Order: sequence, then C-alpha cells, then structure tokens
Amino acid sequence: MFEQRDEQYLLRAINRNQANLFLGSGFSTLAKNRLGAQLPTGGEFAELIWHFLGYSPPYDPASSLGELYEALLTSGKPLATISEFLTSNLLAMDVPREYQEIVRVFWSRIYTTNIDNLLEQIYAQVRTPRLDIKAFPRDELPDRDVTLDRIQAVHLHGRLPCTPTDVTFSISQFARRATPHDHLYDHFVRDYATKATVFIGTALNEPLLWQYIEIRKAKRAEIGEERPRSFLITPSITPPKRQLLEAMNVVPILGTTSDFLNWLASKTPAISTKDDVLRVTIPGLVELVSSASAGNERDIRAVKEFGRHFHSVPTDYAARAQGRSLFLLGASPKWEDLLSERDAPREVSAALQAAIESGLSNERDFIALYSLLGSAGSGKSTVLRRVAIQLARAGHTCFLTNSEELARFEDIARALSTIRGRCVLFFDNAETILPALPRLIESLVNVDHLPICVIASRANEFDRILPKIPKEVQNTEIRIPHLTRPEIRGVLAVLERENLLGQLKGMSGDQRISEFESKANKQLLVAMREATSGRGFDDIIEDEYRSLASAEAQILYLCVALATEAGYRLTLQEFVGCSALPPAESLAILNRNLRDIVLRTGVSDDLLMLRHRRIAEHMVNRAAPRVELREGYMRVLGVISTEIGGTPRRSRTFSLFKSLIHHHTVFRRFGENIDEARQVYDSMLSKFHANPQFLLQYGSLEMEAGNLDVSQNYLDQADSLDTGNPFIANAKGQLFLKQAIKAANKVSAVALRDEGSRILVDNMENPELDDAYCYHIYCLLRLTWVRVWSETQREKIRELELRRGVVNEAFRKFPLDKRITEVKLEIERDYFSVAVPSQASSAGRA
Repeated sequence: MFEQRDEQYLLRAINRNQANLFLGSGFSTLAKNRLGAQLPTGGEFAELIWHFLGYSPPYDPASSLGELYEALLTSGKPLATISEFLTSNLLAMDVPREYQEIVRVFWSRIYTTNIDNLLEQIYAQVRTPRLDIKAFPRDELPDRDVTLDRIQAVHLHGRLPCTPTDVTFSISQFARRATPHDHLYDHFVRDYATKATVFIGTALNEPLLWQYIEIRKAKRAEIGEERPRSFLITPSITPPKRQLLEAMNVVPILGTTSDFLNWLASKTPAISTKDDVLRVTIPGLVELVSSASAGNERDIRAVKEFGRHFHSVPTDYAARAQGRSLFLLGASPKWEDLLSERDAPREVSAALQAAIESGLSNERDFIALYSLLGSAGSGKSTVLRRVAIQLARAGHTCFLTNSEELARFEDIARALSTIRGRCVLFFDNAETILPALPRLIESLVNVDHLPICVIASRANEFDRILPKIPKEVQNTEIRIPHLTRPEIRGVLAVLERENLLGQLKGMSGDQRISEFESKANKQLLVAMREATSGRGFDDIIEDEYRSLASAEAQILYLCVALATEAGYRLTLQEFVGCSALPPAESLAILNRNLRDIVLRTGVSDDLLMLRHRRIAEHMVNRAAPRVELREGYMRVLGVISTEIGGTPRRSRTFSLFKSLIHHHTVFRRFGENIDEARQVYDSMLSKFHANPQFLLQYGSLEMEAGNLDVSQNYLDQADSLDTGNPFIANAKGQLFLKQAIKAANKVSAVALRDEGSRILVDNMENPELDDAYCYHIYCLLRLTWVRVWSETQREKIRELELRRGVVNEAFRKFPLDKRITEVKLEIERDYFSVAVPSQASSAGRA
C-alpha cells in the first residue's frame, strides 16, 4: 500500500507514539446504523436530510450538507424529532471486527469530524486501551495520558447523542465557529504541524479544517521541509489535489479504509506493543511496573503515576545519545554527558555521596533529607546526577525526577511501598517540588522502607520552605563551594580532551589555571564560558541574542526563555503555536537559527529549553528589550489559553501559567512600570476573562499600583468564579486593609480593618496556606493602620501590643523568613518609641 520509504517512516512514527489519526465520514461506511444501513458519507447524509424534509425527488447534489442542515434546523420540526433522525442514521449498531485494527496502534491523538459513536464502539470491543472522548462544544483538551492506558479522541464537530444545535454542520454554525478562536482546531493544527498524521475517509475539504490548516500550508521555496510527512488514504487523486497535498507535505496513498485496515493487520509484527512503545517514550516504566510487587490495580496505577515522573538512574553507556554535546558550552547536563565523563570531579560530589551512603547504611525510623544548595549555574544538577549515578552503580535503587508537574503524593507513597528495599529519590526540579516538599515528606512517613530524599536548590529558595519541613525529618545541608585548584585542573583536563579550550589553547598550564582562578569565584557555568572565550558572560549571551537572523527568531527565543526561566520547557507544539509564521518556517528557525541555542530535549526531542536557566534569567529579567519581551509574553500566554481549561492545578500547564502571570514577576520585569505591566494583562483579558487565577493576579497588580477600586473589581470577579479559594481570600483581606488605611473616616477605616483582619486571621489557620505571607501582610498593614488612624497613645500601645503577639507567633513559626524579621523589627521599634516614653511619664507622675 505504501512505498517502502513511506512505510518505514510511518511505522517509526507509530512506534514512537508520534502519529495522529484523522477520520472523516468515509471511515465509518463499513459500519451499519440502527436502520440496518451503512453509516452515510457527508454527501449521502445530505440526501437523507433532503428526503426527511420532504423535498421533491430527485435529490439535487447542488444543495450542500451545510445548506440542508441549516434548513433542517429552521424547518420547524421539533428538536426531539431531529435528534431521533440523527441518532437513527448516524449511531453505529453493527461494527465489523476489521475496525479493531486501528486499536493495534497507540496513536498520539485521534481527531474526527464525524459525530457518530463508531470510535467508541470500536474501542469498547477491546479491553485496553480505553478511549478518552472529548467533543465540541463543551470539552476542553487536557494533557493526554502518556502511559497509554487511555487514547484521546477529539470530536471536532460534536458527538451524538446531543442537541442538534451542538453539532457543526450548517452554514451558520460554521460561520459562528470561524469567528472566535477555536481551541480544538488550534490543538489539531499544532499536532498536525509537528507529528505525522494519517487522514482516512476525508477529502480534506471541510471549511474549518482548511481555515486552520491554511496557516500550515504556506512555505517559501527557499525554506527546507521541516514538517513531518503526513498521509491521505484516498481511493483516487486528481492532479490539482496532488499538487495541493504536496505543498502541505501530505503524501496521497491510493486505497480505501479497508485497504488501510488490512495493511495494519499485515504489519502486526512491525507495530510495537504498548510496552515496547512505553520503553521508548517513558524509559524504565515497564520494568518498574513489572518489578514492583504490586498486588492490585490501584497499586499498578500508582506505580505508573510514579514512573511518569521519576526515572531510574542509568548506570552505563546505553543511555548515551548520539550527536554533539553542548554540556561544556553551558547546557544543562544530560545523563549521557555524565556517563561519558564530561564532568570534572568535584569534592562536593564525594561529600554528598558519603553522607547519603551513611544514611543508607542503617535503617532509620525517620526520613533523611539531603539539600544540595548553590546559586544558578554553580553545577547543582551535575553534582546531583553524578552522585545518583555513583549510588546506582553501587547497587542502590535510585530514581530522579525533573518533571514539570507533581505526581500525586499518595501515589508516590503507594508506589514506594511496592518496591523492595530503600530508595533514594533525587529531585532536580526545585521550582516544581519546593512548595510541596513538606507535604510530600509527610505523605511518605508510612512507607515500609523510608526513602532518602535529595534535592538540588538555590539556598534562598530552600530557606523559604525550611521552617515547614516536619521536625521529624533530618535535614543535612551541603553547599556547593567555589572551585578549588585541583577541581580547576580537572575542568581544564576535560576541556582539553573535548577540544573546547578556546582562548586557553595557546596558554601554558599555569596560565590556564591562573585565568580560570580569576573567574573561579563565579558560578561554574559563567567561569567556563568567560575563561574559554575571553569575554564577559553577559556580553556573550546578549550578543548571541542580537545576532539572531530575524526579529521573529528573537521573539521565539524569548518565548522559550520565559518558560526556561520559570523552570519549564515549551513543547514543540507550543513553539509552533507561538510563532507568527507558518509552522514550516517556524521549524526552520528552530532547527537552523536557534540550533544549539534552544535545546530539543525529552525522549522525542519535543521539549524545548534554552541551554541553561541562568541564561534565560539574564535575558528575561534584564537584557531583552521590554517591547519584545511583552510580545513573547502575549504569544506564550495565547498558546496556554488553549490548553489551560480542564487541566488540574498540579499540572505542568497550569503551573507554567501561574508562574508567568504572577503580578510581582510581571511588575518587576517591566521596571515596575504599571502601564507596561498592565498591557500584558490587558492583551490577554479576552482569553482569560473567566479564569480566576488570571483575575486574581490582575487584581493584585492593580492593588500594588494603588488602584484599589479597580483591584476590587477583578478580585470580586475571581472570588465569584472560585469561591473559597484561600489565595483569593488572602488578596481580598489585603485589599480591605489597604482600603482601611485610605478610608475617608475612622468608622469606615475600622470596619474595613476588621473585615480584612478577619479574613487573614482565618487564613493563618488554613493548612493549605502554611507560609509566612498571611502573617506578613497582616502585621505590616495593621502597623500602617496604627500609624494612620490611632488617635491616642493608649490606643497605639494597645494595638501594637496585639501586633507584637501575632508577629512573635509568626517569628516562632518562620524564623528564617526575612519579611517576618523585618516587620517584627518595625513593630518593636514603634512599640518602644511609644511605650517607653509613656512608662517614663507615668513613673514621673508617680
């Protein structure tokens, strides 16, 4: 059916879970409806509507399906009658077994313009995988199940049974959907632009399909083909259609639905099983599930959830990938870099390994936590992974996570209980895990063999959560020091072996060491780049950005940088969605202009990041022109707006969204210029007008700028959409206190003060908000209120004594929090400035 080259290409995509399936009405014609007739194609269904409406025969093919469905909806027939007509003709009752061949393939996603239930019936005939059905108009499109237990099927035009107005057939329905942004079709075009797609049963002439596909088609002649090859299964092809498909990089394959199903059956030995696909997409998961002593289905699900986020630490060169390493040029480490000994020995690695081995040598009744602390670019990830490899080679069970979303804590605990012996869990995702680390540790206390947890983090970020770590946990901190002279010799030896000495090449050994020592009080990343190039690190990075070939390349660079700075990676589909160019040209920019600048990571090379977070921070927070950064913001948030609906709060997408729109971050990045920061929110308001998190941050920004009435509007909207959200309550409590300080009279000031205080005091007891923020804003704003509204010395003393009690409680709970320390000092200063003179005056009168 396929030429050998195309067949090998498609099978390779299928076996890597990189193939989509797109189904039109022609796919369904082998099945029969409840009337005993074959499910109709679009043209045949138009003829059925013609007769159902009582028009005089014969059917006029000039009447399109869209026109006839419009006439059906406006015919005056009861909706129940129309619904019965639809279900009788379009719901499958007799499904041939040959359809089961499509279940043999683990598709990345299945899209269909059909409104029938054929897919549901096909997958119901087999036990696994199950079908996860999403349909227009109500469903959002969440992340797909990468464990392949469920395959996502997206009904782009709706799905029966439903109200006849909830499917897309008529002219007016297509017109309405063509006006706003359609998130399901947008998802499709991004999947289609980045993964091989097999089209079956469609002539590729659906209006909405072409509206969204059009942006993919265009490609300048000088741009090489970067898009994945796709295939249209069709009984015949005209020369114009062939030319059109060629421009889209779609290969026409002459054949029918039956031919394709038979081809799948004939290729059974070449199509990977679920386990074999998972060995490629989530290495180690299959072996983890099979080796765990999981006794029931719930245990198995927990192990799979654990395996999605934690991966076994490799110990040999089988993990090494092909291609040039960028590790010594400033990229974050990959396993193959360390397995190839591209990292120089560090004394801190030996110290951390010895500490962990000491903890492993005896079974304890508490969880041991080892915190590897250092600044950005100091080599934390390299040290963490080196120690993980050494411990795994010594026979210890080690898992590492750099996942951008959190596994459910109960699943982690359950999974560890099924694994024999004590594990070491390495966390190389501080941005994701740090806020949840105390709760994670609490969930692990009942595991049979208590794990050892090792986390790499920046010291200031770790200090924020340290007070929340349960007292039963033994925390050992190990800080990454500056390079020693023996370590510098080791780094230079590796650079020389890899032929990456740069300007150091012509120097003597002592000169090289001297040059490196002059930089050695900086982060390792910075020291290496400056020593080998002879230029300042910031200059190198900024020149790299300025030298990009086009303004679009710079904007796309910043889109990736925004995600990298937040601790996340953009997917390839998101990158394409961020671009103002057709996907072919976007991919050309990625693979040419941004090559070795934006790294393709992940098993399928479809997760994008800058070489290092330290680079992203410099560009996003300081160096990039703010106009271009704002454009990058709008593009990334625009793409996320199509993904955010229906995603859980612990998901990677929601966490990235939350990080990007945090009002403090936006305000600081745009130089604390409220007008520039506001433009970011205003540009996205139409997309996120019903998103409580967005409204919370917009309201908080306006509050920070002193626009309290505007702030209240957005916070009230957020509260109405997510009543009971403690973070929104926090903001409203803060707002009331600020309004109290600026009140027109004391009666209003007291009422607003009491309302804001009530909210914040309640939140202090909320375990979901176990941090210093409530205490800080409460104490700081109540102190300000005292300064503004307390009229007598006695009133000031009474108020300040109460605030002292609260701030001292906060200091006991959060002794390392700088904000609490600062407000405590302010309250003490005010108290003693009022109370001591008062006491002296009283003593004098006595």
